[in-house]
Amino acid sequence: MQRFFRLNETGSLDNETIEVMKTPRCGIPDVHNYSPNGQQAKWHKNVISYSIGSYTRDLPASAVDHLIDSALKVWSSASPLSFVRSYSQNADIRVQFSTYAHGDFFPFDGPGGTLAHAYGPGEGIGGDAHFDDDETWSAGFQATLG
Repeated sequence: MQRFFRLNETGSLDNETIEVMKTPRCGIPDVHNYSPNGQQAKWHKNVISYSIGSYTRDLPASAVDHLIDSALKVWSSASPLSFVRSYSQNADIRVQFSTYAHGDFFPFDGPGGTLAHAYGPGEGIGGDAHFDDDETWSAGFQATLG
């Protein structure tokens, strides 16, 4: 985003980047309450289960577990939601690292393109987060220029 908007590429969420993120883009304001079925997309419970169905080959499973847990703690600190790890295929949120076609209508495109996608709350793939395992994943920040 910083490169696209010709900002100083710090790789950090600095004040200049936050200000750009707050502005409408493409001549159309960002959609705040989008829902494909016309209803407000939200969880209808406060305790949300999550599972990690597959891991990236770039990191140890324990590192991925820690990173997902840390991200969900940030989410729960800003909302009434709490997250509980599950080892069931029926978890509310299923996290997976995959390549190309992976069971939804949005196949990944190999290295250098789409990094991930996620779905809003709901049944089936609702709530799920898919990460492209053809990308290089790390547990820390590493700048790549070019």
